[in-house]
Amino acid sequence: MQDFRFAWAGNTFAVGVSIGVVPINHHSDTLENVLAAADTACYTAKNNGRNRVHAVHPDDQTLLQQQGESRWAARLTQALDEDRFCLFAQPIVPTALGPAQEHHYEVLLRLRDETGQIIPPLAFLPAAERYGLMVKIDRWVVSTLFQHWPPHPPQAVPDPAVPTVYAIAMAKIVRT
Repeated sequence: MQDFRFAWAGNTFAVGVSIGVVPINHHSDTLENVLAAADTACYTAKNNGRNRVHAVHPDDQTLLQQQGESRWAARLTQALDEDRFCLFAQPIVPTALGPAQEHHYEVLLRLRDETGQIIPPLAFLPAAERYGLMVKIDRWVVSTLFQHWPPHPPQAVPDPAVPTVYAIAMAKIVRT
């Protein structure tokens, strides 16, 4: 296929192909699941460098990972529609006491799942990046932050009784 050229309207085009192969046998699940596995296998072939074939086998970890990310993409789109992301502010404090300084915060993104449980970003950001949802999530973060950030954020004061290097407290920015 790599050597094939397609000519049309005075232009020549290179043709590429990525193939996903899924066995259909007595162990096969529903038609929808077989087609979904074939689609994922095709994308796996494409992601592995295009012009490749990816054959699915029962313990195909790449296929399982991509199917998981695909499900996350649908969940993230729904979470954006239902406003189920939430932000937290974590004060950044010096490791040593000294003269008063400006207060700085790290803004942390979390997702509330369908049951209200808080999901850390490591669980969903890889899928958001793979499926092009980061721009929407970034816009949600910036918009929400500027809508809800208080004009005078709480003061981060290290507790001298805490023997750790950092005194960190989590402050919720938006109501969930």
